[in-house]
Amino acid sequence: MMMINTTKIYLCAKIHIPVILRNFRFFEINNSNSDYHDKSIDYLVKKLCQDNLLPFFETIRNLTIESDFRFKAGVSISGIALKLLQNIAPHVIKVLEGLKKLNCIEFLSEPWSHSMIAFANEETLERQINLHDETIHYLFGSIPDVFILHSPVCPEKIINTILNYGKKAVFANSNHIGQEKIKQNENKNNSPRSSERIYLIHHILSQILQDMDPNAKGQQLTDFASFVLNNIKIHSEDSNLLIFIYNPAQIKSPFNEHLAAAWKMIMNQILSKPEYKFCAPSEISKTVRPLLIKHKLTAKEGRPIKLPTDLWHKNVLQKHALQQQFIINKAIKDCCRSSLVEEWNLIQDMENLYYMNNQFFSEEYHKTHFNPFNSPYLAYTNYMNILADFASRLKNKSHPVNSQVLSHNEFA
Repeated sequence: MMMINTTKIYLCAKIHIPVILRNFRFFEINNSNSDYHDKSIDYLVKKLCQDNLLPFFETIRNLTIESDFRFKAGVSISGIALKLLQNIAPHVIKVLEGLKKLNCIEFLSEPWSHSMIAFANEETLERQINLHDETIHYLFGSIPDVFILHSPVCPEKIINTILNYGKKAVFANSNHIGQEKIKQNENKNNSPRSSERIYLIHHILSQILQDMDPNAKGQQLTDFASFVLNNIKIHSEDSNLLIFIYNPAQIKSPFNEHLAAAWKMIMNQILSKPEYKFCAPSEISKTVRPLLIKHKLTAKEGRPIKLPTDLWHKNVLQKHALQQQFIINKAIKDCCRSSLVEEWNLIQDMENLYYMNNQFFSEEYHKTHFNPFNSPYLAYTNYMNILADFASRLKNKSHPVNSQVLSHNEFA
């Protein structure tokens, strides 16, 4: 009997809900006693849960049970998202708890604040990981042992630091891994190294899945499912593991019945193929040897795929705002006021940099992706006003904040 080579497939739902910052004008710096949060946040969180998260979780539950638990998924959810759900939509926490008890999902570890600055400072990173792990344990009764890296920028040495924190494996993007390490591991027949526990997220397949037409049906849906399966077949030829990331909270349209039907069709077709097997994070770290492949970033019809760094760390506005985050983060280490630390955990979110990305100059992108600001420049101006006010509050409550812009690269 011919033995079938099996490609392990890991599907991760990435869930992050940012705290929307209110319109904060220049003259309010040093003169405002109110918080930075937009009053519409309650409405936005409830709408997102109703339109996107709950239908998506129901689809995951149905797929798992109907496949006799052969379908498996992981959930990467930020501490900020968990805090908002606890305060505004606690019933969604109950749904996640139910999925966990049914073994429909496993949680992954990540920094609590969904920010980039943790990856430039080991002390900050350890505090952020511990805070997130403690939150997951408090809500769902377990501590994740696999870490997922969402930051678009991360020095390779930091990945090794994460593994030293006791995590069994790290899921990372290919831009986080040096070419030399990838060349050492690009042969399937290489003997495994016990020290290597880094698994690459497949950016191409993730983007294909993310860009699914929410209104596809009939033949259009069948064609798309075939397109996804064909891409999985192509990319499984040079990888023993395919990690997909899907963000149900990122799409501007609801996760409607058409998307649910598309998901079920695609996942059931994968389940029907004996050469593919869905894995949970704990199974990956035990049974799959890492194979680091530098994926060629081209997709259908040769169109370029957006790099993971393009949306958060590309233009001068984003880089300048990030440097101001570094300055504040260094100053807040000695702050003993828990209210300021808690506020900083919320406003350092890298989604504030995402709203500044150049894609939002495109009317088409603005229609399909959420941005509370009318332009990248307005997002930048508003965020810099808030950072200036927060730095002033930190100076008055603890010690002076060095206001000079960092001249060196924190990610070197």
